Formats: sequence, structure tokens, C-alpha cells
Amino acid sequence: MKAFSTLLARRRGFTLLDTLVALAIFGGSVLIAMGVLVMSVKEVHARREAVFIGQALESNLEQVRNLSWTELVAQPAYQTFQPSAVALGLFGKTANSAQAGESSSQMPLRNATAYVRISADPQGNSSVKQVEIGISYTPYLTRSAIQRHVVTLISKEGISKR
Repeated sequence: MKAFSTLLARRRGFTLLDTLVALAIFGGSVLIAMGVLVMSVKEVHARREAVFIGQALESNLEQVRNLSWTELVAQPAYQTFQPSAVALGLFGKTANSAQAGESSSQMPLRNATAYVRISADPQGNSSVKQVEIGISYTPYLTRSAIQRHVVTLISKEGISKR
């Protein structure tokens, strides 16, 4: 009986090896959690950037749609510019310019090149122009460039006239 109580007395605490293994497991789980957090922050930023790019392209397309036919025809057929932020100024205007109480938001871009291409209608109709607005940029914390563009047809006679 005395041997059993001596054995029990020795088993009451943790050994140094037990403690080191527990610390290694805990440290590994903390590192994994931090890695997942960093990856999710990068992904959120990339998604926000993609949304802003899409909004800027659509905003610029609306600016082109609001031009009169004479203003549209007077624009160069192809022009490029290098925006420093997502509010891609077009034809000397700002895409997200604040109007009567609206606030503008911009997101900085790296290695961005935007373009506007105004061409004849692919089907040969002289009273219709095809407008393409695009951008190529390098997203936050990545190395490969992404290209996005939108295309629309604009008629001299107005919407839905072909």
C-alpha cells in the first residue's frame, strides 16, 4: 500500500516535457489563428478594391452616357491615363465628384492604367458608337495585374434606338 501512495504522490504534477508539449500545441494554434486572420484581412481588402473598381468603371460609363452625341463624337477614339485612385477621372472630370451632399471615396491603386475606347458600331450603324472603359492595376499585396472593363453601345437617337 505504501508503494502505491508513493507512486500517486509522484503523479500529482506535470513534468517539464508535458508542459513543453502543451506550450508547443498552444503556440502552434495561436500562430495558425494569426495566419488565418492575416489572410482574411488581405482577402477583405482585395474584395473591397474589386468593388471600388467596379463602381468606378460603372460611374465613368454613366459619365459617357450623359454626354451629348456631339460631345461623344468630339472625344478621341482612344485615350489612356494613369489614375492614382479608383475615382478614375474621365474627360477631365472626376468619377466620384461630390455633388449636393454626396461624399466621394477613393482607394489608392498601384501600377494602374485606365483607357477609354470609342469606336464605331460593330454592326456598321453610323448613329451608334461602342464605348469601352477599362483598367489594369496591381491589387493590394499581390504581384499579378488584373484587367477589368465594361462595354456599352450609345445611340445618337437615345436609349434603345439601333
